[in-house]
Amino acid sequence: MDTKHRTVVAGHDLSETSEEAVRVALSTAGAAQRGNLHLVHVVPISALAPELGPPVPIEETLSAAREQMAALARRLDVPPNVAVSIHVVVGKADDVLVEIADSVEADLIVVGTHGRRGVSRMVLGSVAEQVVRKAPCSVLTARPHRRTAAESIEPPCPACAAASERAGRRASCERHTRQHPHAHTYAEMPPTFGIGSLTFRFPG
Repeated sequence: MDTKHRTVVAGHDLSETSEEAVRVALSTAGAAQRGNLHLVHVVPISALAPELGPPVPIEETLSAAREQMAALARRLDVPPNVAVSIHVVVGKADDVLVEIADSVEADLIVVGTHGRRGVSRMVLGSVAEQVVRKAPCSVLTARPHRRTAAESIEPPCPACAAASERAGRRASCERHTRQHPHAHTYAEMPPTFGIGSLTFRFPG
């Protein structure tokens, strides 16, 4: 992949998964001296002609989608070396992404994936899988960030810290001295199991 110029296509379906795909795509485009980021939102035909109810106005739907994509572009912290283009197209997501990537001579397509398996995958299909099969370039799939054990650890309670300092030993504030229904994770050392303010350690 050219490190001087990089063109990246990112699919966005207004979900959390695609938000991560856009962040990854922007980071990849920004790593080159000059980058082009193409944000693609595909409006499925079924959304314009539902089986129940009257047809949805095409122009209004496309206009609303363009506004949402423009708002997304404004929220991004785009570096000065990256040019952002927005595409809102009616069609099939995997076909549209492949066609746009081909037309702009993309180096990479980034798509979000929910990691569906089993029946849901067979029924709903996988846009990412279809793009991988048809794409004229490399394809990267991105998933939403999941909190790690370290990120779930809470900072010490200020009142407990103050109580410990006054007592010269480990102590709890008045609120945490009483039993409370909400668990607080201050450290994680498996194998443990916690309920509320109680922690049970199982012998290894």
